This record gives sequence, C-alpha cells and structure tokens, in this order.
Amino acid sequence: MLEETGTEVSISTVKRVLYRYNLKGCSARTYVLPLLQNRQKKDRLRFATAQRSNFLEKCPLV
Repeated sequence: MLEETGTEVSISTVKRVLYRYNLKGCSARTYVLPLLQNRQKKDRLRFATAQRSNFLEKCPLV
C-alpha cells in the first residue's frame, strides 16, 4: 500500500509505532552458532541411553 503511494517509511518509525501499541518485536539471530555444543550433545545422548533401560520400569502401565 505504501509502495503504491510512493511513501517511504524507515524501520525505526515502524518499530516505534508498533511499540506504542504494545507490539514488541524481535529479530533473528545474526550469528550462526549452534545452540548445543558437540560435548553437550554427546552428554545428552549418553544420559538418554542410560535412562532408556529404566524408562519402562518407572512408568506405570496404562
């Protein structure tokens, strides 16, 4: 709609108006860093495989 009228609006203006109406935005991460390190993945896998044998014993049968 703004393109049809030839109106240009800056990003900060849009953010300010949205914030006024209590619509707070967020932006995507700018860096590419894995959320979990390889060591953390291995530790989680080790924990999960150790718990797998006890899972059925701890859960009540429905």
